Amino acid sequence: MSKNDSDIQTSIDTKASIQVQYLRSSLVGLLAFIVCLVFTGGLFYLPYRWLLSVQKLFYIKCDVYRATHALVSINDTDPAIVKIYSKKCLKSVLDIQNTDEEIKLIMFEYKNEAFYFQEELGMCVPLIFNTKLSFACFHSMKDGICTESLIESRQKIFGPSVIDVPVPSVFETFLNEILRPFFVFQIFSVILWCTEEYYWYAIAIFFIMCITLTVNIIFVQSNLRKIKELATFITNINVLRNGNIETISSYDLVPGDIVIITDNLTFPCDLILLSGFCLVNETMLTGESQPVMKEALPEINNVYNKDKLYTLSAGTTVIDKHPQSFAVVSSIGYSTAKGELVRSILYPKPNRFKFERDALIFVAAMFGMALIGFFIAIKPLKEGGYAPGDIAIKLLDLITIAVPPALPLTMTIGIGYSMGRLKRKKISCISQPAINSSGRVSVVCFDKTGTLTKDEMGLNYVYDLNFPDKEISPENVSLDFQKCMACCHSLTILNNDFVGDPMEIATLNALKWKAMVLGNGKISVTSPDGRISLENNFVFHFSPELKRMGVIVEEEGKTYLYMKGAPEVLIPLCKNVPDDIYQVFLKYTRKGYRVLACAYKILDNFDMNLKLEDYEKGLTLLGLPLLENPIKDDAINVVQILQNADIHCVISTGDNVLTGLSVGKTLSFVKSDNVIFGDYVGLEIVWENDDGKRLEQFPTESNYEIVMTGNLLERIVTENHEYMPLVKEKCKVFGRMAPKHKIMLIESFQVGEIMVGMVGDGANDCGALKQADVGISLSTAEASIAAPFSTPELSNVIYTLKEGRCALATSFQCFKFMFMYSVIQFTCAVMLYLEQTNMTNNQYIYQDIFTVLPLTFTMAASLPHHKLSKRMPPGSLISVPILLSIALVIIQAVGYMVAAICMVKSMSWYDTETSSNHCGEQRSFIDAPIDTLESNAIFLQGTVQLIGICTIFSMGKPFREPIYKNIPFMISVLILFAGNIYFLLDRSEFTFRFIDLSYEDHMDYRLIMLGIYFGGSIVTMVVEWFILPLLVRCIRACFCRKKKLLVIDAY
Repeated sequence: MSKNDSDIQTSIDTKASIQVQYLRSSLVGLLAFIVCLVFTGGLFYLPYRWLLSVQKLFYIKCDVYRATHALVSINDTDPAIVKIYSKKCLKSVLDIQNTDEEIKLIMFEYKNEAFYFQEELGMCVPLIFNTKLSFACFHSMKDGICTESLIESRQKIFGPSVIDVPVPSVFETFLNEILRPFFVFQIFSVILWCTEEYYWYAIAIFFIMCITLTVNIIFVQSNLRKIKELATFITNINVLRNGNIETISSYDLVPGDIVIITDNLTFPCDLILLSGFCLVNETMLTGESQPVMKEALPEINNVYNKDKLYTLSAGTTVIDKHPQSFAVVSSIGYSTAKGELVRSILYPKPNRFKFERDALIFVAAMFGMALIGFFIAIKPLKEGGYAPGDIAIKLLDLITIAVPPALPLTMTIGIGYSMGRLKRKKISCISQPAINSSGRVSVVCFDKTGTLTKDEMGLNYVYDLNFPDKEISPENVSLDFQKCMACCHSLTILNNDFVGDPMEIATLNALKWKAMVLGNGKISVTSPDGRISLENNFVFHFSPELKRMGVIVEEEGKTYLYMKGAPEVLIPLCKNVPDDIYQVFLKYTRKGYRVLACAYKILDNFDMNLKLEDYEKGLTLLGLPLLENPIKDDAINVVQILQNADIHCVISTGDNVLTGLSVGKTLSFVKSDNVIFGDYVGLEIVWENDDGKRLEQFPTESNYEIVMTGNLLERIVTENHEYMPLVKEKCKVFGRMAPKHKIMLIESFQVGEIMVGMVGDGANDCGALKQADVGISLSTAEASIAAPFSTPELSNVIYTLKEGRCALATSFQCFKFMFMYSVIQFTCAVMLYLEQTNMTNNQYIYQDIFTVLPLTFTMAASLPHHKLSKRMPPGSLISVPILLSIALVIIQAVGYMVAAICMVKSMSWYDTETSSNHCGEQRSFIDAPIDTLESNAIFLQGTVQLIGICTIFSMGKPFREPIYKNIPFMISVLILFAGNIYFLLDRSEFTFRFIDLSYEDHMDYRLIMLGIYFGGSIVTMVVEWFILPLLVRCIRACFCRKKKLLVIDAY
């Protein structure tokens, strides 16, 4: 859908833009559709279902007021025609206006998200309850909704308060699968074979189709049920309506309802906390392992902007709360933060991995192969006396042979095995496409705190301005410094333990100050000797954007502002800054300490309506707490394995860039001693060496590495693109990274076929986890919707990538085998057409059911290789290794079958052999094939080729374990290969009847056939394992040389 014939809808917040084209159905269009159905016997419904361009033919473009449907897309992708409807409601439905005026909303739903036409803007916008209100406006709602009419209107417009993931019935899933193009083609094939009286073969293919359908239905149903289990939640909840507390189902909640928060409540919707406090577990939603404290919205004049501090998200659970806690419902259903994540799972962004697209190209190639075979077979068909109509039917026969019936099965069976193995490793996966994508990951971005380092921290030393010569223990610093560190936090206490930021917990434990929770939910701290007791009257919570926080404390009639934050941000706000403070700061960050700065100020007065920025000028600097964050035990091994596999690893942390550098050096992210620091200060990009000396140009030698801040990354991504190669190649540590910077970093690597993985553990990483091709959340929850993969162990990152490579290699090998299966069986048919005969039903059934089916199921069961190799599986089916492998195997397979038939014809007894179709008067047995010497040779040789090629394609290294460890596959191969040798050498009547072999007693040609069996398999193995890699390297070397010459010529 082009932008010229659609209305461009500007997104709100961070939502992607949508395009809407208004359409109107008509009686003429309906009649035309019915006529098309009638004249095609209902078959027209299939292209109508598959092609949006066909559906558009039956609608007329119009304006929004006359429209009955809308053609909607997101950034010109995923278009769909949806129904437009209108509803009358009170004007106060969408916000807090107190009016009985009625309005009419023109609405539609697209991907489970409701939109309505806003006349003031002249465009469609998401249907949400307006929360861009002042804090005071929300507090005016604390008495609840007072009228039943408003409740009914909001229920009517917003719908039920539930994230309802529709799981279609088994029958509906069956219909959706059976009406896919490939299955329609298979049904057509079965009908065709039945009309030609190929009953047994039709039954065999129908059997394979049923197995494939069953597997697909199980996958679809189980995946949707798993998502529904994570998403759908209904509970009884207490609400305040009409001045009374009622217990209702959360299904009936509407925006504006006041919810009374009870113990252990799991929130069914998004709410804004108006009173009390709540300690919540957000693990399932964000992957955050630490409980998060939520505070009541203060009664000030600020405007609410989805502030996380005051927002209770759907899916999170209350751990502790104030007895008088209540909140107002702000979003329900798919409009919640949880709903957005669920929608991203149900409707993922277009996968950058093009496996399915390439598969369709191969299917088209199979159809082309069928046409070539048809033109080859025309002459023998005419010579056999076939009428033009019968020849056309034979063309359809060849097409049905060329496209293998088990193809859809091979596209899913490998992923199914991988899902089971991941589950056994305690790795939850909620996105099947992400498994194949993980097989091509070449860049991994790590969060630092909680991902590479442990959640626990230690405060062993402090730099106090009063004792500038040495580090001292926290309990020995100046009293003001102790007060600042003891008060400046956002902790709470649960079961006599601190809950919150590990850094703040470490600080209070090191100070040995005692803390207790007061009745109002605030924390009171007392000095070890009991003489000083302080209470936080107001907290300016830490902001990733400001990189600092502050608290207001009353003591002896004075009002103190205590602050802590990033030294580079806080020190410039202080008035007593020593000349060497930045050198001190750099010294400790280079040692690996996580360095903070603490400062304070005595205020004349305090107004909570003002911001922290209004108070923080003229602070008194106290000193620098020096925190240590131990590295996880398995972090070094994980990073080393990834680097040994040539996977580019970077650290993306919110900490100071030097602290990140210290961890980077410990874990070998950064290996050079020549490190350049980059930052964006004011309006200038600044590069400095390790001694703090500004650099005007980079060193001529290439052995330097770079670390940079999030601000500089943003500048490079948006303006100074010439530095982008440095970001991708030289920079291994990114510090002071806000959530938006982490997303930018992921996007900067996602160029071409490069797949990027993100490993994180907290709310700040959610955006990056979602943006990455493969997001891995280190979550203790059994399943999390923060990322496609979730696991409690860092070491499972390695297994996830190994499993991805195994699954991807398996998908490619299965597809190659299916393609060769198609080529071999198709070649058998064409060669026998030339001999005026065909394979019998029993022979087709033996190849399809007893050979290909067990091989397909067992070859995909190979385990991932124990070592993560430097090589990666090909990124596309349309690639040099895949195409060259298929081409070489086709040449050999066809050559061996030609050799077999030529060898038979060269036998001295051939012209007198009664079982030959060339003995006596030649007749055509294509329609009613009989057992002949020619079909013996072609069938047996083709079947052995299938077994041998499948075995060679299934060899393990470097992505899968050796073939001998796949016991079911080895048993299948040995039985099948031994069986075919038995069929070749045995001359009993049972063998001839079982697979319709011609009865003759010539042993000489059988021994030669046996030699072709073994000799052909060995040659194919040598070509695939040794000659193919050599040819691929030569082709790539020639291509690279040519590319370099073109670059030189361009200059």
